[in-house]
Amino acid sequence: MTLDPNSNINICISEQSQGAPLCQGLGIDDFAPSRFLRHHLARDWGPSGFSDSVYKGVIELLQEHYTSQALPILIPGAGLGRLGYDVAQAGNWEVHVNECSPSFLQTLDYILNRATEALPVHVYGSDFQNTAYLDPAAASLIPGLLPSTLAPLDKPIVILEGDFIQLFNAKTKEDRNGNEGGLYGAVLTVFFIDVAAGTTHNSSLLDVLRTIDRILAPGGVWIHAGPLNYGMNDHGPLLSWDEIRALFESWGYHFLANERQHLDYEVPALGPRMDYRTFQSAVIAAAVKPAHQR
Repeated sequence: MTLDPNSNINICISEQSQGAPLCQGLGIDDFAPSRFLRHHLARDWGPSGFSDSVYKGVIELLQEHYTSQALPILIPGAGLGRLGYDVAQAGNWEVHVNECSPSFLQTLDYILNRATEALPVHVYGSDFQNTAYLDPAAASLIPGLLPSTLAPLDKPIVILEGDFIQLFNAKTKEDRNGNEGGLYGAVLTVFFIDVAAGTTHNSSLLDVLRTIDRILAPGGVWIHAGPLNYGMNDHGPLLSWDEIRALFESWGYHFLANERQHLDYEVPALGPRMDYRTFQSAVIAAAVKPAHQR
């Protein structure tokens, strides 16, 4: 899949990822794609989405702890690109986003590069349960922010298209003891690590965590926000957050922030009960990789 090479206002695809494998196993495009896409549109680009309720806290941690600024920032599982756009706006940084869903890639390209007006989206158009809270006929104007009508970013966001583990295992062959890799000064995983283990064919949570460690440069910061909602297709041990933190600490990481919060997951309801929300019990954390391997 390729995006329009002429629409490089805010985001462009990296030639390095051309031909990379997309979602495998039970991937995003195999699971209720239309409903899934509409909900993500509301979360990322709706008027009351994640930008303030979730992404703002992640960006504040990044601004405080991102010291390896000669290296780019990576956002795996970037979805529809709002976090990547907000990060790129927050600082004059080089931002790479990784996504494996073709429908998400096409949609984020449209929103970031070409959308000139907000359109009504029936976010809950196929949700016929809980109609006391959710009105399938109600619409929300999306995107609430039109990036293509604003001044273009100083540094266009780079899309790395493909399966996270397979793409970066091909780019970085050495593990912790090999002292190679170190492609990024910061890696932001937001509502990602639990999902990645289930959408990558025959890969486990440990594979996801090892890949994060492999691509993060010494002195770089890993920022995580999200729950651990493992699915039936996950492989290998399904670790608690305390176990994940202990694993990274055994690798020499120093945690600068580690806070449990209730984060928004669904957007506010469109219907009779506008105060209806869904929350996830989640962790927001920041950890710095040691400058020298132990």
